[in-house]
Amino acid sequence: MGVVRATSGVMVALRSRRLEGLFGARLDAVSHAQVAAPKTNAVCESYDLEFKGELYGGNDRARRDLAGDVAALARTAYEYQCRWRLERWMDEWR
Repeated sequence: MGVVRATSGVMVALRSRRLEGLFGARLDAVSHAQVAAPKTNAVCESYDLEFKGELYGGNDRARRDLAGDVAALARTAYEYQCRWRLERWMDEWR
């Protein structure tokens, strides 16, 4: 995972080979249809993918809800990456 800057100028803060494989494209080039397909194809949620039942609204509460969900997803991805690295380092020490 890492930060990717697309040739189009769009910055993608999360780079996940798993998600790119799931969508069949780099995250900066994924279409709406590709994003909607996993839910209809019964793909399970994971640390880097969460489905929502409806779109967020445009009011302040909806924006706070969106910000909280994004922060929680980022925290979870960071914790997952830290645990993975710690396990690798521990394996190297053994």
